[in-house]
Amino acid sequence: MSIEKVLVKIDGHERDIEIGTSLEDLADRITKSSNKRYIGARVNGVISELHNRIYKSCEVEFVDMLDKEGNRMYMRSLCFVYLRAVRELFGKTRVTIEHSVGGALYTEIHTSISEDDIISLENRMREIIEENSAFVGRTVSREEAIELFKEDGQNDKVRLLKYRPFDYFRLYKNGEIEDYLYGLMAPSTGYVSEFKLFSYYPGIIIYYPRRGIEYHPERFNRKHKLSYVYREAKRWASILNCENVCDLNEMIQKEKIGDFIRVNEALHEKKIIEIASQICESSTAKRLVLIAGPSSSGKTTFAQRLIVHLRVLGKRPVAISLDNYYKNNYEIERDENGEQDLENINAIDVKLFNEQLSMLFKGEEVEIPRYDFTTGRRTKGELLKIDEDQIIIVEGIHGLNPDLTMSIEKDIKFKIYISALTQLNIDDHNRIPSTDCRLLRRLVRDYKYRAASGEKTFSMWQSVRAGEEKFIFPFQEESDAIFNSTLVYEIAILKNMALPIINDVDEKSEYYYEATRLRKFLNYFSSFNDVCDIPNNSIMREFIGGSCFLN
Repeated sequence: MSIEKVLVKIDGHERDIEIGTSLEDLADRITKSSNKRYIGARVNGVISELHNRIYKSCEVEFVDMLDKEGNRMYMRSLCFVYLRAVRELFGKTRVTIEHSVGGALYTEIHTSISEDDIISLENRMREIIEENSAFVGRTVSREEAIELFKEDGQNDKVRLLKYRPFDYFRLYKNGEIEDYLYGLMAPSTGYVSEFKLFSYYPGIIIYYPRRGIEYHPERFNRKHKLSYVYREAKRWASILNCENVCDLNEMIQKEKIGDFIRVNEALHEKKIIEIASQICESSTAKRLVLIAGPSSSGKTTFAQRLIVHLRVLGKRPVAISLDNYYKNNYEIERDENGEQDLENINAIDVKLFNEQLSMLFKGEEVEIPRYDFTTGRRTKGELLKIDEDQIIIVEGIHGLNPDLTMSIEKDIKFKIYISALTQLNIDDHNRIPSTDCRLLRRLVRDYKYRAASGEKTFSMWQSVRAGEEKFIFPFQEESDAIFNSTLVYEIAILKNMALPIINDVDEKSEYYYEATRLRKFLNYFSSFNDVCDIPNNSIMREFIGGSCFLN
């Protein structure tokens, strides 16, 4: 009796594969002669777990940890191992997986933990990984899931599942614990062998290989300034009495969101006032304020609000846009795709920028260039001259890079890093990546102001993120101040604006899976459409419209 086969295309090569072959078995055949370890696969463009089997002709692309989705699968599976090890060593104590920092995850175990305990925890994780036990998935009803989590004491999930508009959920079991980590998993614990735990008071860092970042545990870089901002965000969440999605949803349903928005905005205002005071009260006079941050972090609105508060303190700041110092398009280097690499600092005429800053600080008059993005050329701009007591404000992605202002005396510079560091989590075991918040902001803004479809924004996002990793994030700790531009209420506002843009992404698009992931994520949030309580100087207005600073 002949074995029935189907035609499967892998990396452009067609193969006859026995019906019922698992993706894991197929991956093992392909990688026998290489050191690659695949963790998942795309089947006809849709991400899939390796335990799934092939029953009809299809196109398969295996993914490893260098792939965005592969890296997410690795992270989820490693977190599951971590949660299991904590349960086995410390019982049903509360564990929160909170945010990323320095290419790692920051977590807290809500009981007294010693350095020896952390060593024991890492050793137990390695034992679990060594046993290579499967992550066993099963589909349960909403009622079953709620009952299971209620019995397990995971009340955060019990509350959250009441809001999710689906009747069935995919749970995973490994060892004696069963959990829901909002995404696909590796086949077994043996796939997540590379990691390291670090004590990071009052929590623990899980350091693991990240996409595009070399894995060197011995060189783990502690981001002290960034960690302080996350602790500050946690204090803000406590003040707002809102640490997860359920807290926000309940506030919306009880119609208490107006006061919540006003307090959230007041926390932003207070922080901007503190930074303005820090600049003015410095022991050395600051003449140059450099503001940098990743895409959609709210740099433009922050800069304008800072100028207002510097004026309140008696200063007369002037703003210069770094965009006007782009080189002519024929001088700008091309990236690996042949496109102009506008994210690279070499696209900026650093020499001219430094010359003009030096002249301004000497009291000389200069002509600030104007860059025309339509023609890709610099043209003549306005004349500028400043007094000795005036501060120059420069906003641009390279503001923290020392090479940008290499000719300017260090003591007169004040560097500010702006980012959207999300303090809200889905539940105790599932964080909200800051990147997702910024992507939602950009989807809404680009559609509203730049007539860009969701497809267009998704297509640009990967190169934008690559530029951030290369030219922005490495300089975070160079800052004198960090401003967290996230507003805890913002996803509830962005939801109804973003969903139509996301829904327009065609199912045949290479970005359809990412659009689907975001759509599922937004389903956890109650939407809120009344924006009247959002002030016209809010960071949020930069993206949804109605800003007093933007035309």
